[in-house]
Amino acid sequence: MTFTIEHVAALARVSRSTVSRVINNQPGVRRAVRERVLKVMREQHFTPHAAARSLAGSRTGTIGLVISRQASESLADVLNPFISSLIEVVCETTTQQDFGAMVVLLTTGREARFYDRMLRGHHFDGMIMLSTDVDDPILPVLIKDGGPLVLIGRHPYFQDVTYVDFENREWAREAVAHLVGLGHRRIAVVNGTLQTESGQARRDGYKQALLEAGIPISAELIVDGFYLDWAGYEATLRLLDLAPASRDNRRRGGEAGAGAYESPRAGGPGKSAGPPRGA
Repeated sequence: MTFTIEHVAALARVSRSTVSRVINNQPGVRRAVRERVLKVMREQHFTPHAAARSLAGSRTGTIGLVISRQASESLADVLNPFISSLIEVVCETTTQQDFGAMVVLLTTGREARFYDRMLRGHHFDGMIMLSTDVDDPILPVLIKDGGPLVLIGRHPYFQDVTYVDFENREWAREAVAHLVGLGHRRIAVVNGTLQTESGQARRDGYKQALLEAGIPISAELIVDGFYLDWAGYEATLRLLDLAPASRDNRRRGGEAGAGAYESPRAGGPGKSAGPPRGA
């Protein structure tokens, strides 16, 4: 037999509506009554259905972590350590706060279905979105929905949305300025994709530092690493094929930076060390 809210009400000697108010943490229930209802729920191992709570307009106890199309494709390609670490931290933190986390990997073409099935169904108390592609169509939908939302990564157009991010432009500028201060003049950058705000900001910080130092910007020294190990490795090889003076290569960009670190001293990411090409 399925244990229902009616059974809780009968054992606690209260009405069904009282049990519903206790479940949804609503006011209007005396403390002694609330404790009696909760005691019955604990003893009977009764857990209210999340869908029923959402239909009542209350909390579901679930936070949605939305990883948008470009980040999803990166995860599928190489199990991007940044994204897997992000998922781990979000799940651990929500558990500590007595919430659950649901990871949603959105690939191209599934945005409308996500909205119809998940957002309109009120399956989440709040959303965390890994904002990668500045043109991602799901973000305006989340903003319009009006629910609690936090972006991981600043968005260049939606300035009023709460976000968590690095100071990408300033840190890129400081890194290049440091190399300039050491006497380097021909400085390359393995950047992220320009479809992301972070990629744009890091490129702009790189250019700003060069211009402030009176160093001309060379397009051939700016290559995309797409925040991926293998792409950063290949991008660094392209830079190493340029004139020897180009080896003041500024290594950065997450996993792309890891690939850049490996390429001058190894036959490939994770392979045994060897001499730099052209050494």
